[in-house]
Amino acid sequence: MNTAMRIFLRCLLPVLLLAPGLRAQGLVQISLSGAIDTPGGGNVEIEVSYLNRNDNDAPVTATIALVLGESTSAFDVALLVARRLESHNLRVTTSGPSTPMRGPVNLFVEGVVAVGLRLGQGLNASVTLCEDRPLSIKLTPGRESKKGASISVVAHTWLERTKEVGRVTVRETFPEKSEPTDVAARLVRAAIGVGWTSELTGHYTWLPGAMTETERVTACSIELRSNADWRLDVVLAPRTAPR
Repeated sequence: MNTAMRIFLRCLLPVLLLAPGLRAQGLVQISLSGAIDTPGGGNVEIEVSYLNRNDNDAPVTATIALVLGESTSAFDVALLVARRLESHNLRVTTSGPSTPMRGPVNLFVEGVVAVGLRLGQGLNASVTLCEDRPLSIKLTPGRESKKGASISVVAHTWLERTKEVGRVTVRETFPEKSEPTDVAARLVRAAIGVGWTSELTGHYTWLPGAMTETERVTACSIELRSNADWRLDVVLAPRTAPR
């Protein structure tokens, strides 16, 4: 498990145990597209964390960390990931058999606490928190390649007074050889620039606020695009009540 994710889960667990009304688990949509285009194959990492109801709600991570061959498609990866997640007794719904091999192909995973992805190599992904806001978002440059990346983060919002829905979008493009501290700082500045309350923690992690200037954040979609193996880690915020 990624170090930052492990730290945040350790912080969440005492809160969840002390306040049984809080639940961090939610529905997450993972969308994959493309195919591995690197001769000899490429590394793929997908991690999904959840609370183990049979072990005092201890956080558990299902990890898929593999080298997959050239031309492995988004559909192939999604099928493999779904089988692995189901072996952890997670509820997973996937796109139908008529989905194009290069996608986009969708995985809907129930009961998620956090998700981590490291793709690239011709594969791209987006993560949508369907009914929750993010507690933290961490974007880490690639290990094998220092190529750049672009990210789009869309916060879906609700204005209680007028019952209106809205959205706030954060977009950033990072050049080659970006430093992790610069990546995080730029994301925080960009979010604050569009009115989304945000903080930086540990120099590497963005803490998006529960509110924009006037609206409550209710869901979030994050799309990462890069030919390099950048990593995206997202931790869901605890809920104030079960749904």
